[in-house]
Amino acid sequence: MTLLLPRGAEAAIVDHVTRMGLARGGVETGGFILGRAERASVVAIAGRAGVARARDLFIIGGRASARLFEHAEERGLAVLGQWHSHRGHAALSRPDVTHGFNVRGLYSMIVPDYARPPREARAWGWWLFDGQRWTETPAAWVSQGRSEVVIFDGGGVHAT
Repeated sequence: MTLLLPRGAEAAIVDHVTRMGLARGGVETGGFILGRAERASVVAIAGRAGVARARDLFIIGGRASARLFEHAEERGLAVLGQWHSHRGHAALSRPDVTHGFNVRGLYSMIVPDYARPPREARAWGWWLFDGQRWTETPAAWVSQGRSEVVIFDGGGVHAT
């Protein structure tokens, strides 16, 4: 089964990546996609508390992740995928593989060229964790529609 991503989610991710890619000389950013049964409905963007960003660095701390996962559980949503930007091309780095959320069935999306990211999800890098390793997978299908956007960090989850 393939992830279904609303066009609104695609746009929210690209807009945020671009803002951060142009801010402070360019920094990585990211978050998660939440939804039900492979249908994404929420873009969760990492905020500030418990989140580290730099030119080639993006780390979400445990407290920030826990807040988002609690939020998802309370709303009956699943964490379908993780996404983050890279300054360069869309490839999983060693830290992505070593320190990412290696959970069977989870998608990982890399949005390349954070100062000028491609606007279409099919131009991003896509991987799926099979229980042992990340394998490249076709991009999500993009459908018409909007998506809820939230900001999460160590302080909680907030609507934008």
